[in-house]
Amino acid sequence: MESADFSIVHVHPTLSCNLRCRHCYSSSSPGEKAGLRSGEVVAYLQYLREVHGFNVLSVSGGEPFLYTELNELLEGARKLGYHNQVVSNGMLLKSRRSEKTLNYIDSVAVSVDGDRELHNALRDSTTAYDRMLEGLSVLRETGMPFGLIHTLTKKSWRLIPRLVELATAQGAGLLQLHPLEAAGRATTEVNDTLFLDQADLHRVFILATIIRDTVTDLKVQLDLVHQDYLVDHPEMVHAGEPVPAAVRDVFREIIITETGDVLPISYGFSPDYLIDTIHSGRSRTTDPVGEFLRERGPALRALINRTYDRMVTAKDEALFNWSERIVRESHGFAPAALV
Repeated sequence: MESADFSIVHVHPTLSCNLRCRHCYSSSSPGEKAGLRSGEVVAYLQYLREVHGFNVLSVSGGEPFLYTELNELLEGARKLGYHNQVVSNGMLLKSRRSEKTLNYIDSVAVSVDGDRELHNALRDSTTAYDRMLEGLSVLRETGMPFGLIHTLTKKSWRLIPRLVELATAQGAGLLQLHPLEAAGRATTEVNDTLFLDQADLHRVFILATIIRDTVTDLKVQLDLVHQDYLVDHPEMVHAGEPVPAAVRDVFREIIITETGDVLPISYGFSPDYLIDTIHSGRSRTTDPVGEFLRERGPALRALINRTYDRMVTAKDEALFNWSERIVRESHGFAPAALV
């Protein structure tokens, strides 16, 4: 499946986690026990699949392998024709239950925060790194396609070549590099000096470009876009286009949060742009996404255009994490259509 064909539903069914990572964008922890009912989620997935053509399910959290109804969710999604992805810390993959769960999964993304010392420090665990490696062994032995996701910080970006070596040695097909975002627990428990500045981002951008040009057996994805590219390709973020008639005209990602809220584009988006909740039952008789586009599409388009304009005219910035920027702007921009 080519990336252009992806329309992704990101489901966060629980904030329960076996770790309490200092940089967790969703503030997940062992103390969070609640979870969505899989039947409600699957019913909403059916609506999104049949009416709007969504075809990829990405389950994160929280730690998905602690979600008690994960098998039911994944099995239901697969019957609907979804490609199932799971984002995990990789520590719980050796259990018999997880072995069964892998039968319903098409690919796994495992988070890695650097070398053993840095990974364990950010995850507040002395065993997180080694247990993650054990999880990678399980994926490799079962033939499960997997990738690594790395959160870039001032301490970790210099480790990118070592992460490439790790990913290649472990048999990963993807290394995704995502800058640390000021969200969730990272706003209170991460030292400000860990966040990347523009000079750091430029170094990462150059390094990732070199690696992509020289490493042929690993896909390297950097979640940054250059200002020059945005100027030439506003369609990348659907900027400057007419009021959307279809969901793919304005976003290809829908979020279902741990409370059942349905939001566009990225986790943490302002509730001012709430599409629906999976508990409402509206998707059984109406088209809540279509209604959102008709009623609030102009406001979302205005938000996208405003965010785009600020990025392409910025004087002191040239590299941007689009999802982080649009989420931030969503909390400070309420046009008349939403008031």
